[in-house]
Amino acid sequence: MRNINERNTNFFIFIFALILYLINNNFKQDINISVLGPIFKFHFNDYLAGIVLLSYVNFVLSFSKFKQADNLRSVFFYSFISSIAWEVILPVLNTKSTGDVLDAFAYFLGALTYYFIIKIKGFLRLYNIN
Repeated sequence: MRNINERNTNFFIFIFALILYLINNNFKQDINISVLGPIFKFHFNDYLAGIVLLSYVNFVLSFSKFKQADNLRSVFFYSFISSIAWEVILPVLNTKSTGDVLDAFAYFLGALTYYFIIKIKGFLRLYNIN
């Protein structure tokens, strides 16, 4: 994934997920739908964090000689490390932070979404479907 197309894809995914994060942060308190409200208020940004993390990591790694997170093993590795950092270590260091298993699950779902976006884009490029 060293070419400019993958770099641009990762940059686009990163920016798009950040825009969704900003929109959700500004409007999540106004969502009063019984099922979707709590999801958008408490877990959607964590879902986006999985996407943002991997797109950022792969964008940065695209400038280096290191292998990018482009397989399920590395996707799960980054998701696991971020879950431990944000849901286990951070609550110990910051009293305003709380650990939540559902947040960790949301990180994994976001990372899987990123993985499938990259794989589908690669499949489409392989068969020249645009």
